[in-house]
Amino acid sequence: EILVSVRFALVPIHDLKTHEVAELDRVRRVIRQMKSTGVVKKAIVVDSKSLVVLDGVHRLTALQMLGSHLVPAWLIDYSDDDVVVLSKDGKSQISKDAVIKAATQGPKFPPKSTHHMLKGSNGELIQISHLEGDVSVPLATLMQQ
Repeated sequence: EILVSVRFALVPIHDLKTHEVAELDRVRRVIRQMKSTGVVKKAIVVDSKSLVVLDGVHRLTALQMLGSHLVPAWLIDYSDDDVVVLSKDGKSQISKDAVIKAATQGPKFPPKSTHHMLKGSNGELIQISHLEGDVSVPLATLMQQ
């Protein structure tokens, strides 16, 4: 069971900030998938205060390239102690301040260099992307202004 409070919203794409660089090949794959299904299956995860994207930079970049105005997002309180940031190898912790600074001032982290985790009620760490199930929001909905 996850203890962090979560709220779903369609967030204006121009309000979001990223802390990592996206890999273009991965973005192209995501675009192809979104176009073939016509939906965005998984929402991105965003800090509700700073609007920094914690998980989903490739989905966000794909939606930007498709001309989307809105992004399905799970909004969480990034300051919550149950949110932890690990390095790519999972061996060291990265400060949340460093993530916010990379998103707001730069330079951005390399692709896939942070792993945002949530502490479960039993103390185990859960990948933040497992926050909630599929949202399957139609692309057409996200294109509306």
